Amino acid sequence: MAVIPLLTVSCGYLREVTETPSDTRPPASVPAPIPAATRTVAPTVSPSDALEPAPTTPAISAPLRPALWPCCDNELGSLTMCYRPDAVLEEFPPNTVTIDLPVAEGTNLRSKWLEMRVQTGASTCAPDTPMGGGPMESVYVNGLEFLRSSGSDAGAGNVGQWAEHTRGRGDTCVRLKFVLHSGNPRMYDPPVPTLDFEAEWAIFDMILATYMEWG
Repeated sequence: MAVIPLLTVSCGYLREVTETPSDTRPPASVPAPIPAATRTVAPTVSPSDALEPAPTTPAISAPLRPALWPCCDNELGSLTMCYRPDAVLEEFPPNTVTIDLPVAEGTNLRSKWLEMRVQTGASTCAPDTPMGGGPMESVYVNGLEFLRSSGSDAGAGNVGQWAEHTRGRGDTCVRLKFVLHSGNPRMYDPPVPTLDFEAEWAIFDMILATYMEWG
């Protein structure tokens, strides 16, 4: 079987590791999930500024990691997630990582990123989202259950769309938040094409599908 080199990030240190195309780690035991507080908040975005709802993702799976994607090992949460090689990873100790993704010019999309936070000693684990979020739902990523909340907000010519996935493992809470930041299309003169929601969220889904637990 061919051996594929992967670049893995762990606690700010870069190291090149060697892995086969399939994940060879033993199956991880899954502790009982932390009880999630039920919460529903009403959207506050006006219809003219609201974004389209984020696509519903009931189940996501990926049998192989992308061969050329670097991966982030988080020892605090005993998890690994990979990301595009043209993205920029930045750590905010002790428990937060952001992954800034490139944005193609020519549309109203200004930036997009993923924020990963791992909290230990948590008594509950539920999406921590601003006003404008919809009801929570359960989604499965490689057989692992997450709570998902999504929504949009707007102000001062800016529009944001986000989706947050949370998962409790024992007293550890993992939060994965995807954000699209765009300009209000009505603010552009001359007009510019609006971003392709389906294509942008497909990139997020590809990243989410690499999520693995190994502890």
